Amino acid sequence: MHQKTLSEILLLNILEDLVYQIDIPQDNRTFIFWFILRERFVLMCERIMNDPEVFKAHFMDYLLPLANDRVTNVRITLAKILQNVYKEKSKNVDFFFKIF
Repeated sequence: MHQKTLSEILLLNILEDLVYQIDIPQDNRTFIFWFILRERFVLMCERIMNDPEVFKAHFMDYLLPLANDRVTNVRITLAKILQNVYKEKSKNVDFFFKIF
């Protein structure tokens, strides 16, 4: 079994904080900060999808819950990147089997 490195553990903790930050903060600046981070995470995942094995192993479980994010722009950004990836990779059926 693979032993997680410290950097992997830190990355996973950061991802969990980004995606599962459920409490709505009282301070608008904090709310905007978390919204921007979640949206940037979605955009980052679009590039990581070029390596399906890495994406599936480390990012997919954190990306998919954002489809139900309370911020509409995060959900729209996710829909756009999934549409873009589908358009780019639709001719390569193996790509989708590797990701999903």
